[in-house]
Amino acid sequence: MKKLLVLFPFLTIAFNSAKAQDSLAYVDGFDNPKLGALLTHFFVGGDISGSGGDVDYFYFAPTLGYKIANDMGVGIGPVYTYLHDARLPKKEYTTNGYGGRIFAQQRLFSYTLLYAEYEVINVDVWNVFQTNLSRHTIGNGMAGVGYTQPLFNRFNFTVMGLYVFAPSKYSYYNDIIIRAGINLGF
Repeated sequence: MKKLLVLFPFLTIAFNSAKAQDSLAYVDGFDNPKLGALLTHFFVGGDISGSGGDVDYFYFAPTLGYKIANDMGVGIGPVYTYLHDARLPKKEYTTNGYGGRIFAQQRLFSYTLLYAEYEVINVDVWNVFQTNLSRHTIGNGMAGVGYTQPLFNRFNFTVMGLYVFAPSKYSYYNDIIIRAGINLGF
């Protein structure tokens, strides 16, 4: 939780700096029109979340995407998770998870979108008898709908409800997750 509190001021400054800039200004200034047109097809974004208490959890997943059409995009991104579970005194543990994800999104109307993602993450989990930890690679396929709210030129805040299809027994997710994030360029 302390890491999240340290990270919050940095993210606030970074987002306010991004807000002060027109995201298309750099494209208009290029001498090469083909390069400028190519850059307008890319978008960036990501999710960040956390919780504290007996279970401290932090999730960070930036994304880089490419617009196939004005209302459809695909992308990739790394995933990092931190989990500290102190619910059981003799079974307290901490793990860092690393992985990646691929996604596709389709804007349906001005403020709604369809979203699908496949995430793979490698984490420490307890074995069946809870006697020791071992690393496992977990895959999660998920899809759902979202609402996107434009904040200013090409910068959006998005909230999604996603259904996790056939989660692994080691998965961090339940059947339904709520995710919020930002997006610049889509």
